[in-house]
Amino acid sequence: MQKADSNKTYLNAVSVIAVLVLLPFSVFGGPLAGEILNEGLTVDVEDLIQVPTSSGSAPLARINMLVEVPDGSERLFINDLRGRLYVLDGDVLLTFMDMAAERPLTTTPGLATGFVSIAFHPNFGVNGLFYTVHTEDEGAISPNLGPAIAASLFQHTVLTEWSVIDPAANSFSGTSRELMRIGSTRPFHNLGEIAFNPNAELNDDDYGLLYIAGGDYGNGSATRHPEQLQRLDTPYGTLMRIDPLGGPFVRDGTTYNYGIPPSNPFASDGDPNTLGEIYAYGFRNAHRISWDIGGSGTPIVSDIGQGNIEEANILVAGANYGWPEREGTFALDVTADPETVTALPAGDAMFGFAYPPVQYDHDEGAAIAGGFVYRGPVASDLQGKFVFGDIANGRIFYVDIAEMLAADDGDPSTTAQIYELNLVYAGQAMTLLEILASGRADLRFGMDLSGNLYITTKTDGFIRRLVPRANASNSAPLSIDLPVISGIAQVGNTLTTTDGTWSDADGDSLTYSYQWRAAGVNIPGATSSRLTLTANQAQKTVTIVVTANDGNGRITSAESAATSAVVDNTPKSASGSGGVSIVFVLFLIFISAASYFLSGFRQKTSGS
Repeated sequence: MQKADSNKTYLNAVSVIAVLVLLPFSVFGGPLAGEILNEGLTVDVEDLIQVPTSSGSAPLARINMLVEVPDGSERLFINDLRGRLYVLDGDVLLTFMDMAAERPLTTTPGLATGFVSIAFHPNFGVNGLFYTVHTEDEGAISPNLGPAIAASLFQHTVLTEWSVIDPAANSFSGTSRELMRIGSTRPFHNLGEIAFNPNAELNDDDYGLLYIAGGDYGNGSATRHPEQLQRLDTPYGTLMRIDPLGGPFVRDGTTYNYGIPPSNPFASDGDPNTLGEIYAYGFRNAHRISWDIGGSGTPIVSDIGQGNIEEANILVAGANYGWPEREGTFALDVTADPETVTALPAGDAMFGFAYPPVQYDHDEGAAIAGGFVYRGPVASDLQGKFVFGDIANGRIFYVDIAEMLAADDGDPSTTAQIYELNLVYAGQAMTLLEILASGRADLRFGMDLSGNLYITTKTDGFIRRLVPRANASNSAPLSIDLPVISGIAQVGNTLTTTDGTWSDADGDSLTYSYQWRAAGVNIPGATSSRLTLTANQAQKTVTIVVTANDGNGRITSAESAATSAVVDNTPKSASGSGGVSIVFVLFLIFISAASYFLSGFRQKTSGS
């Protein structure tokens, strides 16, 4: 009996070790090596107004969008997913419309159901047209779009055009017509934001065309029919673009009350099974779309991830962003395990996927809240930065739009560095969760036509301004001598750097941060004053960027001279694999140690 028990104990111990060995790396931390940095940039957070509560418990108001109507009135419109559309005229908040009184709105079971989004036609001041997305339970009206493979439907997602009699009025009076009704298999990742390109002017090709961001309709796992995705005969997983004032047209016996722009990438491909409405595809949940207004004009789509990666993409007509075969810059097999990502396969370029220049993993947050490029009225270091955040934990981030565009080079290993924005509220440095006194933020962003940034939080139903701190009152650090790299540029060697010589006219105490670069591209995770060279840097020149921070929101960066090309004298194995990986060596050491431990353990439990 003692022998049998010892064998059972031994096998149990072996099983535990086997499980530990086979656990995915994501269990021990996110898949990204680099961290979100903080270079001291600060904004003040100011309360603007609290939206009336639509529930007795958090979230108090499910405010989802904040947009300025483009008629010169400076009115802000805010929607609550539970049905109300508010207008903020000066400092007065009024109910403009109640969707529940206009349509058979369903807000159950929450998630992405309800009154989802709103967009105003760029000529609203004249034509009085605006557009909404809301959800309904199945009823007498059949959807005109839906899954490519027949499936039971949960709800409908409806796109509607509204025409107001008086565009200057602060309450709705007018007519409406339905443009699109999509059959939804799940109550989430359906249609999201709708928007017009604010940079497009009359007679531009993009003027008056409506972008419709969508998601996978909940089909991104093995049990939810991922075969519905990566297709061009369904709106699932796509971002569409239509002409709401065009049409109608007939397709397969169904009349559609809008037009398809001939410049859409699949509008004239000659394939009768392709939806011409599709502008790009491969999204899990294209939650937000915005444009760099007054700058590069770049459209940015923020896509909420599954179990590992949150991403922001540069929108390109016809591009495939990979879901559910890719999450961020990683491969994914949702039929096997939708929560675990792996390295991209060899020859990945043949698949033609577009990869995000901005991404973070779930060590840093849980769901990206898409934002805007700041070009607002304050002369701040925030100028030219794409500001976004995390829906759940309320952290607010930014990246330089120029670096973001440079990283969108077709190489998935090239990504822009993300920084965290510091918040000051009522004179105190605080996180957003501390401001809310809550464990969840439900963060969203808005921007008016003057470029001022706003945040909304469903938790407390507040709208707040983000006010950057002006540069004029504080001088930036000045680089006198550039940092200097020491060491031999050879794989396996360690390089070190000096900080360089700096001065600060205000006498501020400076702190320094570091970013090593290879061939002009940031090396992920290389953010100390030392760098041990690996084969990834072979044949590339190396530099370091040293950033001086004065602690008052002013920073300056200086880049060293480049090293010579890194030499790789590492012996290669006969198979050309570059030798035995350190992971494999560690694995063998671990197994040997475990075997030794278990051998002794078995002897003790067997009574010998």
